[in-house]
Amino acid sequence: MDQFKTALAKESPEVKGDIALVNKLIIKANTDPKFDWNKSTYPAFKARLDLNQLNAKVIIYFIAGYESHGHGSNWPAKNEIDVYDWYDKLLETEGLSKPYKLLAIKAYLLYFQFDVESIEPEKLFNLKKQVADIEPCYQNCISAANAGKKAKKWTEVVGYLKKGFKYYAKTNPTLHNNGARINPHNSDEVARNLGLPGGGGETFAIYEKIIEAQVESKHFGNALQTFNKIKKFNLDSMEADNVDYDTPKNKAIELSNFDGNDVLKSYYQYDKKTQAKIQSFKDAQTTVFILGSLCQWKGEIFKSFGGSPMDLKGHCDWLQLACEIYNFFWIDLSAFILKGPAALGIDESEDLIERTIYTACTIFLYEIKLQTVQMRETGTCKQHLLKRLKPTIDALTEHGKDQKDSWSHKFEIVKLLPKTVERFSIPADDCRLCLDALIPMFDSKSQLTFGENKELKEQLVTYRNSLPIERPSELKKKVVTHRNKTFG
Repeated sequence: MDQFKTALAKESPEVKGDIALVNKLIIKANTDPKFDWNKSTYPAFKARLDLNQLNAKVIIYFIAGYESHGHGSNWPAKNEIDVYDWYDKLLETEGLSKPYKLLAIKAYLLYFQFDVESIEPEKLFNLKKQVADIEPCYQNCISAANAGKKAKKWTEVVGYLKKGFKYYAKTNPTLHNNGARINPHNSDEVARNLGLPGGGGETFAIYEKIIEAQVESKHFGNALQTFNKIKKFNLDSMEADNVDYDTPKNKAIELSNFDGNDVLKSYYQYDKKTQAKIQSFKDAQTTVFILGSLCQWKGEIFKSFGGSPMDLKGHCDWLQLACEIYNFFWIDLSAFILKGPAALGIDESEDLIERTIYTACTIFLYEIKLQTVQMRETGTCKQHLLKRLKPTIDALTEHGKDQKDSWSHKFEIVKLLPKTVERFSIPADDCRLCLDALIPMFDSKSQLTFGENKELKEQLVTYRNSLPIERPSELKKKVVTHRNKTFG
């Protein structure tokens, strides 16, 4: 700030005059109880901003002054202004030095730190990638990549992930610290502070991020090459049966035996020894989840190969393994998923739910296309669908019973299903086909049932009826005809 004031002292009389105007305006806003922005000198000053007549340093000075007003007792004043316009105009200024630009972007991003939904995904990505370009490091590159995912800029996401991987591998760990109290010489603490699993799983986790972006950007060959770099759990194999799933699964089960999963206690209420055990369990839990995600992405690669029977089988085999891994959480680790000190976060839990729904339904669609008369008569495909989704449905039902407070987060299938359909681009006809099988299962009188849930059943029917009608291809015509014969 001292350097900024020194720079201002060397500016032209016109700039100094604008600075004096800003001072008067902010003092008035801070002290006058009847202050109205629209009846002050602000509108004329803002008009000059819109006409690009203000020096960049004046814009910075105004933003700083306005934000100090936001902390005063006279805030909010009448007709409060939108400071975002000032940030946008500042960042459009030609010749703005990198230090000023970086400072401005970081300050701007603070407004969206706890409310990401209030900014357009593409705009957020644009801001974060500027930070990564000016100040390249692991955190900034990964932050830009995560914003790019929401904006669906997958090709650029791959680039920022690779840059992040490079900085993580080559940079001194002490530079990874984002202000948290961690031991920079403890690789597990450094990794966890950056959202990666400890226990040596950092590289594994970063590769998964890269492969996801490569699959989403349709660069399936590149994704397969990245798989070949993973030297864990036989993931470089083309056969799902060759994957070593037992090792990470058994480790997670072994580490889940920490003393007391007390849902009433937060992580920080445990002693240091138990905290370390919980962290080790969460690392193992994350590793299993990443393994499931990688199996899902390998399935998508097989799907892209061209649709031969062998490719479709490979697609289904990898998705079956992914679904089995996701269900491991709901069956073997259900006590830890949604409650307790090792519980997944809301976003992580919803991610797991959506992936479980997607893999279970996609396998079902594959099976009904190939089912025999006997399978149709015995309802084998629907039995498999029920088996794959029941652990999730049961866990969410029980969790919902425990969430009696209005502020408690409830995971609702009727809300997560449309998100899953949009996220994984499930065609409306395929979604309708799955719902035709699922809806009757929420009736206790049904032969295959999740249990009675009339409200959810009605909500799913409403959602089914809202799906757009597509013009079916020849293959889809056959599936629709088959569905009508099967379900009436």
